[in-house]
Amino acid sequence: METLSPYQAPASAPPPFPAPQVVARPGAATAFGILNLLTPLVVAGVLAVMIFALQTHPHQPNPVMKLPGVRATYLFVIPASFLTGGLMFGSGCALLRGNRQALIWANLYALVSILTKSAYLVLTILILIPARMSMPKEITASGGTVSSHGSQLLGATIITAIPAIYPLLAAALLNRRVVKDWLASREEARRYGIA
Repeated sequence: METLSPYQAPASAPPPFPAPQVVARPGAATAFGILNLLTPLVVAGVLAVMIFALQTHPHQPNPVMKLPGVRATYLFVIPASFLTGGLMFGSGCALLRGNRQALIWANLYALVSILTKSAYLVLTILILIPARMSMPKEITASGGTVSSHGSQLLGATIITAIPAIYPLLAAALLNRRVVKDWLASREEARRYGIA
């Protein structure tokens, strides 16, 4: 029987568990993580302008806010935008950190964003465009002309459809197998204390 010398290095033993393989971070996770952190700042700026538009100066009230349904529409859009911005910011943080909840946050953001944009389009068609068409001549004489119903409808559709591309693209690219594998490998590595 052979005895081991205390001066001899021990034979290498296999690790008690297989070391998890950490998958490289996909570019989509980094890109959407950064964009989802920065975009709410832009949304906050737009909301500040909308809140300012709701304020009326005592000597010069905003005539648009007196039209039926306009104020209620903006009172829907502002909280919905805060909710969408918060979900977007949360998904950006989760994506950059590689949390397992990143896909839940990103998908929730995409769903709420698309629903909000759809509701805003409906409100625009049902309330804002008819209100704009019924504006008295003295209001439009100082600021311009009221365009036709068709051109306003087309403009509202385009203005709502273009921003809806981003959440659709985010949902499509972040739900790919490479992103799911990366998030799973990060979770596995965290469990073993590697990441």
